Amino acid sequence: MQVPFYNSLRFKIGFGYIALMLINVGVTIWTIYNFGRLTSALAEILNKNYPTVIAVENMARSVERHDKAVRSFLNGDLNNGKIELALAKEEFYRSFDISQEEITNELSQAILVDIQSTHAGYLLLIDSLQQLVLRGKYQTARAFHYDDILPFYQRLSDNCFWFVEEN
Repeated sequence: MQVPFYNSLRFKIGFGYIALMLINVGVTIWTIYNFGRLTSALAEILNKNYPTVIAVENMARSVERHDKAVRSFLNGDLNNGKIELALAKEEFYRSFDISQEEITNELSQAILVDIQSTHAGYLLLIDSLQQLVLRGKYQTARAFHYDDILPFYQRLSDNCFWFVEEN
């Protein structure tokens, strides 16, 4: 007795194989489509936030250069400290302007305002330190640096890295 082709095991295996292949092709096309969307969204996010992140990292580096200038003051090298401080200020302001143009949300704006006010206070303290060094009061200047300037430096650095994390 011969079994009709549609009821045969060969037909059932072949039909199952073709169905699985069609499902695989459909899932592959759907996956490629979703990866394309994900890639374009990621590229958009990176293009929007990457310049801001680089600018804030440059701000953090300039804050480190501020501290290097302060240490030059404390070591008695006023001329080198003034040059280093002027370059660090210029780099900070340039990076700050870039990051301010690329603001993405309100929290970033608040962090940037905090960075700006902390930096202004930090510069006032550095000016006071310069006056102490010019008068030759190195011990008082070192104590002032440790007690007053370092907390501002730390807060400024922390805010810069917080801004990087937010973006």
